[in-house]
Amino acid sequence: MTVKLDKKDVTQTTEDALALFRTGIKSEKTRETYEKRLKEFLCGTLENYLDGDKDLREKQRQQRLADGDKKKISLILDADFSIRANELVKKTKEDPDEIMGLLLTYSTKLKERCEKSKEDPDYLNPNTIPNMFKPIKKLFKMNGVHFEWQRIDVTYPESETNPESRGYTREEISEILKFTNPLESSVTLTASSSGMRRGGFDFTWDCIRPVYRRNNDYVMGSFDDKDDSDIVCGMIIVYAGSNAQYFALFTPEAWGAIQVYRTQWRSDVLHDPKPKDPFLKRTGNSVIALSCDAMANRLNKILKKAKIREPLEAGKRNYDIPIMNGFRRFFNKINKETLSNDSPLAALIKKEMMMSHTGLLKLDKNYFQTHWKELVIEYLEAVPSLTISSEERAKADNKRLRSEKLNQEQLRKQMKDELKEELKKEFSFFVEGFKSKSKSN
Repeated sequence: MTVKLDKKDVTQTTEDALALFRTGIKSEKTRETYEKRLKEFLCGTLENYLDGDKDLREKQRQQRLADGDKKKISLILDADFSIRANELVKKTKEDPDEIMGLLLTYSTKLKERCEKSKEDPDYLNPNTIPNMFKPIKKLFKMNGVHFEWQRIDVTYPESETNPESRGYTREEISEILKFTNPLESSVTLTASSSGMRRGGFDFTWDCIRPVYRRNNDYVMGSFDDKDDSDIVCGMIIVYAGSNAQYFALFTPEAWGAIQVYRTQWRSDVLHDPKPKDPFLKRTGNSVIALSCDAMANRLNKILKKAKIREPLEAGKRNYDIPIMNGFRRFFNKINKETLSNDSPLAALIKKEMMMSHTGLLKLDKNYFQTHWKELVIEYLEAVPSLTISSEERAKADNKRLRSEKLNQEQLRKQMKDELKEELKKEFSFFVEGFKSKSKSN
């Protein structure tokens, strides 16, 4: 069927700068973050620079006062957010030099905040400045605004690195688990054995897949499987439906924690999780999604109870272990240190892919296509070391040894069969030669 467009359709699309901005971001989580930052810039930073719609803003302010919600009253007025986006795009096309001056001033003001003391509540980490400009860049790009961003980029302050930060140790993760509930335990064990980023936990139950070893092959199951006796690891489809989608693998120990959490879920809401229900759920008898940031805040409170995450210096906000990234560092270290049966280069590329990296080079994503079963084979070598509980680690070691023994027996059988076949061929050749010689005599 032919799609037809008229002038009205085209006009509406090109005139709505915010709609085009949203269209250019496929990840829902990224879109939320970008939109929040763009709103702060257009409605907060440029509150008095852009005209917007003063009547809409005043109406919103009066409504907030009438509602009496103190938190909402203090928020920026964003009723004319879309109007302001259109206005900025139009101004930039008409007078790019003016907007260049505006953004250079904005960068200078941000840089001044980076130079403040870290104890100052107005202090800004220099690493965040490029991220504050990304939504503006996306708005311009999606609306056909050609802009010399190089002049802005060179004004950024030097990024701040923290060489003293590190990942968790196995002992520290074990200590964390003493203070967790079923949800927090499943997140802790999944994060430490998969290396998932914080935002990766924004997935639904149907993204969880157990992996079994059956008849000398690996088979992918479903999150609601009843028989998981021969599970070797689990798999989560992270960032499902986006260009960044990838498979994160996790240990049978984490799978067990997820099953305990699922039992708690059933007890809370009186039914099993549905495929499209969010994995992270708020406490209570309703299925209300818990944000990834809220989950990180929960873990931060647990870390304080466990007395694990301490400031590097008294009174400062720098910590030796990042809340969620500490699990990712643990996974990366353990996985990279695990010996592989593959070639060193191929193994390293696969390990990078497990981290949601493209590989060693950008082209690896295109030319080093890896089937999920190959990643599972590589990952299973690291499962014992990624397992936190000493009891579960012993089980994982035994399973690995049994698997190796089975593989060796299969290899011996294969070699024996091949030897028999060779002997048959040689014997057949000898018999044929003997018959030929007898006939000639």
